[in-house]
Amino acid sequence: MKSFNIVYGKLIEKLYKDDIDSQIYYLKTVAAVRKIPLEYLLKLKVIFVPNNEYLHYYGGNDILNPNYDIYFDNHCKWTHFILIPIRDLSRNIVGLVGWDLNHKAREEDGEKGLEMYKTSNKLVMNKSHYFLTDIDVIESNYEKEVIFVVDGVFDAISLNNLGIPTIALLGSNTSKTLYYFLRWYSYVYVIHDNDKAGLTLLEKLKKAVPNVYGVHQNKTKDIDDLLKLNPLIVSKQLVDLLNNPVKGDFYLKT
Repeated sequence: MKSFNIVYGKLIEKLYKDDIDSQIYYLKTVAAVRKIPLEYLLKLKVIFVPNNEYLHYYGGNDILNPNYDIYFDNHCKWTHFILIPIRDLSRNIVGLVGWDLNHKAREEDGEKGLEMYKTSNKLVMNKSHYFLTDIDVIESNYEKEVIFVVDGVFDAISLNNLGIPTIALLGSNTSKTLYYFLRWYSYVYVIHDNDKAGLTLLEKLKKAVPNVYGVHQNKTKDIDDLLKLNPLIVSKQLVDLLNNPVKGDFYLKT
């Protein structure tokens, strides 16, 4: 069986070559809602899946193999989702994370049991071993020995777009592989969500890895919402922290 990187990589290459205008049309909506530049979404090879046949058309029959967790019995798992590739540190695509663009509208229409986010299953990737990031931003800032950790997919995308090296975990489970990566850094800043899960993540990482510090704010649920509210003030503080790190928890002024 071909690797996920080869199969999905060919799909993206063909799709971006033959249907880029449609993708730009769809992704403009995501850019507007999430306040992330369209150009950055395109750089990450983000796509929208408009119908059940779309990925089959661009990915060919290989993509129908259920081991890739894209189709099962010719039903596409990702229809109407925004798909973001998860890459390892060698830039290979190891899986996907998806966001339901129409989640709120569907919920208001009375649909039950909806998932706002979902990831490739464990046959494709062990999500405790991987994270969403921008490898270019990680590499260009590595000598600063600073990394930021967040809960949310779009938290990470928003911060990496600003040049702030950030990883988003893909669930509540962590692993020794993740801890090994974080130990490369002298400063690991966890920008936690303002809920029980966010605080639990901070405490878990503090126990597992040295040099872990919390970044706190009491204005919004998460850093993505705070960036939308006060983009210049918040981004300046985080860039300053990246360039002049401190050993200790940090409190954002909002």
